[in-house]
Formats: sequence, C-alpha cells, structure tokens
Amino acid sequence: MAETKQGVIDYIAATPLAEMGDVLTALADKVYTHRLDNRGYVPIQVFEQLLGPVTVSVQIVHSVFEHGKGEVGYAMRLREGDEAGLAYQGKYHNTCTSLRWGDTLKSAILRNDKDAFDNLEEGRVLVGLGVTYHHEAPRRNMDLTFMFLRHVWSDDLPKLHGTWKVFTLQELKEMIGKPSEELPIVESNLHQLLWVMDSNRRPFGVLKETFPKGLKV
Repeated sequence: MAETKQGVIDYIAATPLAEMGDVLTALADKVYTHRLDNRGYVPIQVFEQLLGPVTVSVQIVHSVFEHGKGEVGYAMRLREGDEAGLAYQGKYHNTCTSLRWGDTLKSAILRNDKDAFDNLEEGRVLVGLGVTYHHEAPRRNMDLTFMFLRHVWSDDLPKLHGTWKVFTLQELKEMIGKPSEELPIVESNLHQLLWVMDSNRRPFGVLKETFPKGLKV
C-alpha cells in the first residue's frame, strides 16, 4: 500500500496538469460525495487542501479603546494547536471562519464569534466594514472575506475566550515589509488591518500586496 501511495504521488508530480483530468475527476467525485454525506464537511486533516481556489470567509476585527486615551490598537487571538493551519500555529489572528455548505452570513458570524464570546449578545455591536480579497500563500488560495469591526474596552479583554494580545497601531505599521515567518500575527491579517486603518478604504478592498508576482498587474 505504501508503494502504491508513493506511486500515485510520483505520478502526480511528473504528469502535466492538463493530462490529469480523469484523476482529478475521480478525486473531485470522492470529495463531493463525502461532503454530501457529511453536511459539507471534510476531515480536518485535509481541510486546507480542499479550501478551493477562492474561499469565502467572515472575519471580526476587535478595536481596543482605553478610557481617556481613545483607540490604542487591535486585539488578536492566539491560534491554538487544534486549529487548522500548521503555518498559522503560534500566531495571533483576527477571529475568522470559512463559510460552510448550508451557512448563512448570520450563522457564520455566530460561529466565528464563539472564538470571543459565548454568544453575540455578550459582545459589542458589530459594524460591517466591507469585503477584502487577498492571497494566502500557506493555503495556496485566494480569500474573499466579509469584514466586521467590534469596539471593545481594554477592560473587556479578560472576558474573551483564549489568549489575546493588543497590537498598537505603531506596532502594526512597523511590521510592514517583514517576512511572514518573523511576524507575530498572520500575514494576511496585517494587510487586512492596514485596510481597516485606512480612512479612505474602498468597500471592496483588493489587497494586491498579498498577491504572488504572477498575479500582480
């Protein structure tokens, strides 16, 4: 079995993509059947590989205010070891979820918000900011993200689930241009926060600075 598996891997590596239609059809059929039988889910072990060329997500940005100081930065949650995405483990991120089969925007927001609060009523009101479109190299895909903002007081942070850290506006600006492996936060989130911080942002933010060279025009 191990030799057969390695043979398949070798075949895929050596065969031009245009000649793999029958193989990809067999794989697509297998994935589709599994999704139909499991309410759209796939095993977490292959979650990232099956995200598709463009993923649709919901993300919540937490803007932190201190009494007498105003906005001081953005709170981000540390990704835990059991979350999908080896490249993102140990990094802070804005809470985010990919839309699943059968989702509505509301159900995706509610699931996403469980990373912060037990239910939406416990948190502050969410404000829709627009949509961003960016590339995620670790996941080999593009992501179309519905962006939402919540204002929280620094006193609220201990009430949030998990480990959170506030990154000041200056700290975020100083991260620009650094390699992704040196960043304490998920790289795409940095570019999304820079979009959020831009008072002249467009409602549909195409974050071309995240694009690989072949996509930049």
